[in-house]
Amino acid sequence: MKYSTKGEEMEWQEYYVFNPDGSFLKSREQNGTVLEATGTFEMVEFDNDDADYLELTFTTGKELATSCFSYEGIEILRYISNRKLESMWKACDGSDLYYDLVID
Repeated sequence: MKYSTKGEEMEWQEYYVFNPDGSFLKSREQNGTVLEATGTFEMVEFDNDDADYLELTFTTGKELATSCFSYEGIEILRYISNRKLESMWKACDGSDLYYDLVID
């Protein structure tokens, strides 16, 4: 499944591709340059929350990890629905990003 975020005022455009084997690709275009990252993901739950989350562990391109744990190459996305994800980066003063499912 492919999820992307778009916004006229954003400095970059990016998307994720999640594969059935538990791998992902993250691609970011900024100023005409495309950067990519890969890794694995899994669904996780936190004790104090009923929501589901995707925990992404970056194998390559760790600089694209946008979360409170980016220094570890980990990114957390809140699973809102099968059509929308939310970045948890805002919890540590990052951008408030939402990703919508894209069907090619």
